[in-house]
Amino acid sequence: MSQMIVLAGVGEFETKEGRDECLRTGAPLQAATRADEPGCLAYYFATDPVNDRVMVVWELWADEDSLAAHFVHPNYLNMGAN
Repeated sequence: MSQMIVLAGVGEFETKEGRDECLRTGAPLQAATRADEPGCLAYYFATDPVNDRVMVVWELWADEDSLAAHFVHPNYLNMGAN
């Protein structure tokens, strides 16, 4: 029986503007990951309502195979290119 996989991460930026820039430039990656990668059930970057320099990343994958495929997909491999 396969189980869904949840990944979460927190990043703290030096400035709110830095965080906001990452959110803005990350939006196309989020959209592409959701659209192009089978098994991606959720993939988004969110703000912290208490700390305006913090970004939270949430991912939900259908199973281990879909997550493993994500790690070799161009969306993931080109993540730092923008």
